[in-house]
Amino acid sequence: MKILIVEDEPLLARRLERFCQEILGERLESVRVATLLSEASARLEETPIDLLLLDLNLHGHDGMELLAKSVAGAFHTVIVSANTDQALRAFEHGVIDFVPKPFTRERLAQALQRVTDR
Repeated sequence: MKILIVEDEPLLARRLERFCQEILGERLESVRVATLLSEASARLEETPIDLLLLDLNLHGHDGMELLAKSVAGAFHTVIVSANTDQALRAFEHGVIDFVPKPFTRERLAQALQRVTDR
């Protein structure tokens, strides 16, 4: 599985990356991190992915912009965000799951299982 993590908090990005490695093991082909929406857009255009882990608040910018632009992409999206009030809006864009911050390894594992089950 190829994953792109879009998260502007370095500690959380590393935690997501580590949990993905632990949970997916050999099934994880690659994981990359983007901290800006522009960087994430560029990475989505240059390299195909299987899963987007997306925060909704990136340096004051709305991650929904990226979600709306990439809704037709051939990958799944899981939102990882403290903005739980945006959950319904995210599901309208076809996300697989919404993992609220602060998150646990177990909760992320549930979301990753939903992706691998599809």
